[in-house]
Order: sequence, then C-alpha cells, then structure tokens
Amino acid sequence: MEQHIAELLKQNQELILALQRTHGSSQKVTVQFEKFDEENENFDCFFERFQTYLDVQNIPADSRAKVFISSLSAKLYQLLKNLLAPDLPSDQNLDKLKNVLKQHLTPKPLIIPSRHKFLNRKQNEGESINSYIAEFRALAINCDYDSNMLNIMLRDVFVSGLRDKAILDRLFEEDNIDLEKTLQIALAMEKACKGANDIMGQGIKAVYAGKKQMNKKNFVSKQKKPLFCSRCTGTDHVKEKCKFISSKCNFCSKVGHIQRACFAAQKSKTKPVKQKQVSFNGKVENKNEIPVFELNSIDSGLHEQPPIMINLKIENKNCTMELDTGGAVSVMSINNFRKISKKQIQPTSVVLKTYKGDTLIPMGYVTVKVEYKNQISNLNLYIVKENLDTILGREWLYKINLDWQAIKAVRATSKRNLSQLLEEYKNIFDDELGEINNYQVKLELKPEVKPIFCRVRTVPFALKGRVENEIDRLEKEGIIEKVEQSEWATPVVPVVKPDGSIRLCADYSVTLNPNLIVPQHPLPRLEEIFTSLNGGKQFSKLDFKHAYLQMKVHPESQKLLTINTHKGLYVCKRLMYGLNGAPAMWQRYVDGLFQGMQGVKVFMDDARITGSDEMSHFKALEEFFKKCKEHGLKLNLSKSQFFQNERVRTGRTLCMPVFTI
Repeated sequence: MEQHIAELLKQNQELILALQRTHGSSQKVTVQFEKFDEENENFDCFFERFQTYLDVQNIPADSRAKVFISSLSAKLYQLLKNLLAPDLPSDQNLDKLKNVLKQHLTPKPLIIPSRHKFLNRKQNEGESINSYIAEFRALAINCDYDSNMLNIMLRDVFVSGLRDKAILDRLFEEDNIDLEKTLQIALAMEKACKGANDIMGQGIKAVYAGKKQMNKKNFVSKQKKPLFCSRCTGTDHVKEKCKFISSKCNFCSKVGHIQRACFAAQKSKTKPVKQKQVSFNGKVENKNEIPVFELNSIDSGLHEQPPIMINLKIENKNCTMELDTGGAVSVMSINNFRKISKKQIQPTSVVLKTYKGDTLIPMGYVTVKVEYKNQISNLNLYIVKENLDTILGREWLYKINLDWQAIKAVRATSKRNLSQLLEEYKNIFDDELGEINNYQVKLELKPEVKPIFCRVRTVPFALKGRVENEIDRLEKEGIIEKVEQSEWATPVVPVVKPDGSIRLCADYSVTLNPNLIVPQHPLPRLEEIFTSLNGGKQFSKLDFKHAYLQMKVHPESQKLLTINTHKGLYVCKRLMYGLNGAPAMWQRYVDGLFQGMQGVKVFMDDARITGSDEMSHFKALEEFFKKCKEHGLKLNLSKSQFFQNERVRTGRTLCMPVFTI
C-alpha cells in the first residue's frame, strides 16, 4: 500500500514538472533580430534596437557581448577587430565594444556647424507643422544647448521658420509663451485652415457648377450683341467685312477707314476723353477711345538672344537704342533725354501698358532730329519718368531704312570676338591652381599667445580613403607640405560635397582664430554692387577658381596654419578656408587690383562685368582677363556666363529693365 502511494506521488510530481515546462515555453517570446546595416541606419539606432532585443529575450549579462558580436556584419566585425587589436573582441564587455564602434562610426558633430544648420532650418513649401517640428528637434540634438535654453531656441527657430502668415500673426499676439503653447497654437491654426480650405473648396465647386449653367443660359443673349464697324461707324456689319477696308481717309490720309470714323477728326472737334486701354498696336476699336500702347517687359528666359542695339544720332548726339520690331513707338527715360536735349516736352494722351498689366503715363513726347547713315528725319520720341532702356519702335522703322547687313555682321563679329578672346586667354581657364604674383598673406598673433597643438580627430571609416586622396592632391598641388613636427596643430574636418568628393576644412576655431588679429576690410553692400553696374545692357559673370587658395601665405605664417591629419602634420602654404579674416584679406586684394576698372565689380569669388553697349562690355571683359593673366589669377569657365540679359546678385536674380512697346 505504501509503495503504491509513493508511486502515485512520483507520477503526480512528474506531471506537475511537465506542465510547468510547457507553460514556460508558451510564455517565451521569440524575436527575429536584423543585423546592423550601416547604409540604412546609424549606429545609435541599431544599438537601441539591440538593447530592446536583449531585454525581450532576457539574455544574461555575461552573454550579451557575444550576442552583440554575432549581430554585426562580416565587414563591421573586421573593423571592430582592427580597432581593438591586439585584443580580441570576444574578450571585451558590451560597453567597451559599443564605445569603440560608436566613436569610430558616429563621431560627435561640431557644435558651430550643427547650430548653423539648426538656426537656418525653415519650413519647406507643403511641409506640415508636425513634420517641421520633428525635423528641427532632430537638428537640435547636436547643438549642445542646456535644457532651459533648448526650449527657448526651439520656440524661436520654429516661429522664425514658419511660412504661413496667418499663423505668425496669431503667435505675435501672444507675449513670451513657452514652446508647448506655441506648438499648440500653430497646430490648431493649421488644422483650422485645412478644414476651412476643404469647405471652401466644395463651395467653389458648387459655385462654378452654377456659373456654368448660367453661362449656358446667357450664351444666346451674348451672341445678340449689337454690331459696330470702326471703319465706317456702320451697325450692320463688323469691321473685317467693311467695304471701306481699302478706302483712304480724306482727313488723315490713312488707308482703312473713312472720315466720319476717323479718330483724328473726332479728336480735333472734341475735348480729350477718359483714357482707355486698347491693343498694343495702337488700333482704335471705338471712335471716342484714345490709343494705348503696350510695353512688354523682356524676360531673359524667353529671349535667349542678346538685344539688337542701333547706333544713331538724336539731336546731333550719339545714342544707342534697342531695336524692337514689336514696339509701336519709341521711348526714352527723362534722365537719358536730358543728357542730349533741353527741348520742351509736349503733352500726349497716349498710355503705355507694361507686360504685367501696369500702366505708364508718359510725361509727353518730343519731336527730335534723328540721323542714321545719311538719313535725316524728324520723329516723335515719348518720354517717361521710369528708368527704362531707350527703345526704337516701329514708328521710326517706317521712316528709317536700317542697314540690316551691317547689323548682322556686328552681331556675328561679337560672337566671333568672344570665342577669340577666350582662346587668347585660355591659360587663365586651365585646370592648374592659380598663384597670385608678388603677394603673400602675413598673419599677426595677439600678444603673449602660446602655441596650441590639437590631436588628430578620428576619420569615419567610410571616408578614410577619400580623405587620403584629398590630402595627396593638396600636397601634389603645393597647397600643403608635410613636416615632422610643429608647435601649432589644427584638426581637420572632412566635408562631403554634393558630387561625393571631399573638401578638407581646418577647424581653426579651436586653435588659431581666437588668437589672431583679424584684418578689417568692408565687404561691398549689395546696393553698392547694383549701383556700380547700373546702366549695363548685358552682364557677364566670372568665377574665381578656389579663390582663397590662390593667395600664398608668408613662410613665417605657414607654420601657424599647420593641420593635423591621420597621415601626419602638414603646413599650409596657401590661405585656407575657415580662417578668420580670410574673406577680408581676399576682398581687400581684389578691390585694390580691379579698382578704377569701368563696368567691373568683384564680390568674394564672383566678378560681374557689364557695359553701356556690346563694345564697351567686350572691352571691359578683355581688360579683366588681361589683369587676371598678369597677376596669376585663374577662373572657372564652367561656372562663368557671358553677355546675359540678366544680372544675378546674392540670393536673387534681377532682370534687366528692358521694355518693348
């Protein structure tokens, strides 16, 4: 009996253990973990996933390092092994493995560039506020603001980058609200605007549908509009079918109408009536209307060919006019007219209309003596207050026979001369780095400054090969030179350009910049540049190739610019980017070099060249090339443009004030 009870108890215990094992296995969660893919995620995101995986799988602490190693690709394991050599990865704990890889794969970004990117983040067109918030919060991670300052900066940068004026107006009503309140208001406004637009969109569709129905009903009535002929004042036909279409007017002697429909005859009998805009060619649809001539602003995007300039004499003074066969009359600004004549301006009822629909009321007109290749005529010239180019319109073409063969020859010669000029000065456009003659930059330190030597910074493994190639290129071109030792050493920062190549920048902010006496030279303001180019007909843009690097550094100053790379120390023999005062040094040099040259203005690495006509423009361009060649400056032909109908200034394109009539 006792033996039988003991067997039953044993069987019961085995059954309980089996049930416990089954229950434990059913509660266990199996998670598939993807290995680190450096192309699709950064190391920090990977390690966060890995940490979660360890917790879910309840992996013991002593096994976590080995699990981490198994989650790496073969390439990354080889990198980890190289970084730890001669030690083995399997002998290290998880924290050590993590720190070694993180330091190499994701070096801490520099504060100043990170803040610059953060402060200049603006809301993109079509970007929602939620997306905008998430993006600039991510940018703030590397800015190293303390917690209090971070919320203030997030609020201010968020507000300054908003595109919606209505949201801005609402936020400006509040006084010093915190970040959370600012975001609440902006999100609520965005949601309200979206809802209103949805409702308005439906309303507009309904109105449009109703309007279409109404237009169908009224279509027949519109067809019954009374007829009127402006050639004979008849009311039973239109002017295209008028029998007087070839008749000559007895009052003005023009063909196409009779005297009772003549506008000139009506004007001589009646007082001036209210001005009314009509078509650009000056035709009059109703007998009491005053002609309006349209001015079409030339857009360089639509007119790739340069304008045709005609040289003639007005009131015995040489004058250059832009030919416009689509213009009805000839126009000149009052400023230009007073340079050639003091004649009294006669009143006129003509109205000029711009391409954008704006109207220009001329000050009047003047009958001037015009001379062109032994032809002399007295012609009407309309005067305007606006600073427009001088236009030669169709009214003058009826009286002046232009020498079209000569005009074509001049234009062809101009193109040919530019090609010849570029061929003559092809050396300033070659691939070699420029070297300014007889000029060296000398740096001056503040009193009692001690040399600063910074250790080399770790280069990301993915960039190491390209960085080495860039160092070799700079050394080959004589920009840097290797040295064994130096009191000064500045770390370098590799910057990846859009084409994938590397620009090597020295971080002088931690070494030389705080201890340097910065030379002062004012950069030209945009208004000064614009004023100096005023009056130009066309514009050429030249780009200085690697501007700062064309300036040699004095031997005594080269050691101050020493850079520290993973390949060793290098002194810099040319002026480097990132150095305080480099823009001022460059601008001071080019200002002095090109001072006094008519039609030439240089701002940093860009030069703008123009002239009052094609000949003076070409001459200024030739003088500029000659000066560059004499002083060893090199230009970038691929970034240069010649004889364009627009001028570009920082951040904006400004079209020439060219008008046709």
